[in-house]
Amino acid sequence: MVVVVYLFVVSLGRQLTVIGWCVVELKGAVGQIVQGDRHTVFAVEQNKAVIPPNYSRYLAWGFPDMSVRIGYYDSDKVSLSLPLTSCL
Repeated sequence: MVVVVYLFVVSLGRQLTVIGWCVVELKGAVGQIVQGDRHTVFAVEQNKAVIPPNYSRYLAWGFPDMSVRIGYYDSDKVSLSLPLTSCL
């Protein structure tokens, strides 16, 4: 299990102040790490890629039924599953 910690930091004069944080637990090895804006970092498991520009969804592949899935980053819920058919 991999734990990713997000810190939200604000510069007040000469001090850096933490204003919030968020932790995400990944079920497997990390496949992609993307910096969103200055204060956020997104990480997803292997065979997944986050979709820009706001990184709220991911694209996943490598399933036994040969499908490609799009899901929500926050909830890991699949919003679209596309079966791939053979071209032969």
